[in-house]
Amino acid sequence: IEIMASLFPDYDVIKKQKQKPTKGELQILDSLIENLDDGFEIYWQPYLNGDQPDIVVVRPKSGILIIEVKDWDLKNYLVDSKERWHLKSNNQIIKSPLSQVNKYKWNLVNLHIDTLLEKTIRHPGYFSLINTLLFFSKNTEEEVYKFFNNNYKEKKLRYIQLFGIDSLNPQRIQTALEKARMEKDSNYFDEQLYLNVKRYLKPPYHQIE
Repeated sequence: IEIMASLFPDYDVIKKQKQKPTKGELQILDSLIENLDDGFEIYWQPYLNGDQPDIVVVRPKSGILIIEVKDWDLKNYLVDSKERWHLKSNNQIIKSPLSQVNKYKWNLVNLHIDTLLEKTIRHPGYFSLINTLLFFSKNTEEEVYKFFNNNYKEKKLRYIQLFGIDSLNPQRIQTALEKARMEKDSNYFDEQLYLNVKRYLKPPYHQIE
């Protein structure tokens, strides 16, 4: 028997949604389902107070990984000196995926989870419970790292993990989980905090309908 991570909502529900998952979203979702054991929970596009990250992975007692998926080819984008992203073709400014995923993290701390903000101010360890990952489905991991290293200072990238299409293999996913400290138990992520997080991530019943 395959022991897999719990997925919310069910896979069939995800595939039937009005807004169909993109190819890249399904690629990383399938990869997570294949590689995570039943100690993990995968939440697909949960609504968080107006935010909607693509995927949130939770391991009770360990932590949270927020994943943003982009079916973009980075060749078509440039980042200016103020870290604003532009489409090369028409120079249009678009939302930076890095600030997007960081905003999800901050909002999770600031808005969504009771007492997490006060706890984080007292113990920075709480902040390290929430990790972030950007996945670009049309580039290799090497291309993604090169793009970000050329456009951002190192300290901006210290807490984000970057994936390309070749990152979706068991070893690489394992490394990413270890880097997000999701293989170890954490004293900070207690039962109360986990239940608060879960309450936010699990959609109300009418939404599943």
